[in-house]
Amino acid sequence: MWKFLVALSVVGVWGSNAGAAGPAAPACLSDRSPDRLRVCAGVLEGKSQFPSAVQVMQKSVQLNPSASNWRYLGELAVKAENYDVACTSFKEAIRRYQKLDVQAALFLSQTRGGYCQDVELYTLEGKANPTPKLAKFEPKSGILLGLSSFPKDLRANGGKLPALEVFGGPLAVYLTYYPLIEPSTASSNLGIFPREVAAAAKAAGAAIHIALEPKMPLSQITEATLIPFAEAARNAELPIFLRFASEFNDSQNEWSKNPALYVQKFRLLHTVMARIAPNVAMVWMPYANGSNCFEEFYPGERYVDWVGVSLYSVPFLNGNPALSGEMFSPLERIEGLYRCYADRHPFQVSEYASSSRNVGLGDRDYCDFASRKMRDLYWGAALKLPRLKNINWLDLDMGGGAANGKAESRQNDYRLLAVPCKLETFKTFLQEPYFLRRFPSTFDRRPAPLPPLVTAGLRGAAYLKIAKPVESVDYLWNGKKLSSAKVVPYAFSLPKTLKPGTYTLELRVFGAGGKVLLSKVQKVGVR
Repeated sequence: MWKFLVALSVVGVWGSNAGAAGPAAPACLSDRSPDRLRVCAGVLEGKSQFPSAVQVMQKSVQLNPSASNWRYLGELAVKAENYDVACTSFKEAIRRYQKLDVQAALFLSQTRGGYCQDVELYTLEGKANPTPKLAKFEPKSGILLGLSSFPKDLRANGGKLPALEVFGGPLAVYLTYYPLIEPSTASSNLGIFPREVAAAAKAAGAAIHIALEPKMPLSQITEATLIPFAEAARNAELPIFLRFASEFNDSQNEWSKNPALYVQKFRLLHTVMARIAPNVAMVWMPYANGSNCFEEFYPGERYVDWVGVSLYSVPFLNGNPALSGEMFSPLERIEGLYRCYADRHPFQVSEYASSSRNVGLGDRDYCDFASRKMRDLYWGAALKLPRLKNINWLDLDMGGGAANGKAESRQNDYRLLAVPCKLETFKTFLQEPYFLRRFPSTFDRRPAPLPPLVTAGLRGAAYLKIAKPVESVDYLWNGKKLSSAKVVPYAFSLPKTLKPGTYTLELRVFGAGGKVLLSKVQKVGVR
């Protein structure tokens, strides 16, 4: 059977509001006062005349391009479903707020970035780009799948790791928390190292990820404090990702107070591990917070093996129904830090979870939200962030005894194994070779932007950045339906037998009620 090569060239991308006729010009549009124009826009907004309000506010912004005016124009454009204007407006507002109010800029970038719509096509069969030098435990390609495992769960499960039967075997990495304590104070019940989890992971052929949290002031940590832990880590005889004093950008953590001291102790820990426990890879991890590189806390390239981040997807911020988490893209929340360090270190989401329930909002089920965000992160990372090599799920119900003093509005259900919709979504990852469940791995393929020349029968996918919920994505071949997909990564396959000629491949994104939200057409040459 002949395999034809397919040449693709972009024709165009259109949003649903492209080419729409504009509203009649409002009477106040001739006013030259930006303040009065803004008031007029507000009146029109109150009458639900959103396109007219956008016209008026655009004039106000021309006369007074303040951060506040740009932001208001963006909000009006969203209501008018004019996402091109919304995208531009929020970008301008963010640029100005960065000089005035960093937190406001961060909030806008995280909650309004989704209005900059786009679609990118990928092949799922690309070759991994060579990394000049792989870091310790870094796979050539693919994302190591991880799951939390705690001693009490092991004991309740006969010493076995969680979900071995459910997954048909172990995953690549198991995450656990452990306190760093003065060795002389260790009791028989709480030693200096998580031996139970390490033993179970070793027996399964997996690695462990230890979140090591100091239970003493950083100033009191010495080499003598660390040596017993290092010796136990070496004797465990398995790969260990060691995350020390993470989320240092959270002011509630004691180790957030003194960046210079933090760097000093991180370097000390690295030095001790390198000498005693070469089976340990050091992980440096803030929590996701926009584009900040946290350089004042960065220990330096020679002291860090992996850079990580913690990230959670919740249906409402702080349980506030007025602050939807729908527009918070998990991928966009980590891209800033990824860009800071991915050229120097492999990247990981050290702990992630999406919430399907919030105690403060009663028993309402947000399973659809949780599953969507899972797919957005795992597949988004696979398509767009080639050096993101590990994602660990923190399997906890913060409203079921693990609340840690959090208010009800912040008690989210992050469980994976006990929530069927999330578990079924996770199982779909296990069916894709790019998501790695064995450690180490020799897998060497990865998704890549759809190249100009592809083979017939190619399996592809789309990365969508869409302002409204997607119901389905249709692919058309020369105007005839090729396939349809309803969930990320919106996979498709080109016909296996293609005759020479020129064709079109069209993607159509549908929202509620069958409305076309976005479309993209590419010329396809077959020879």
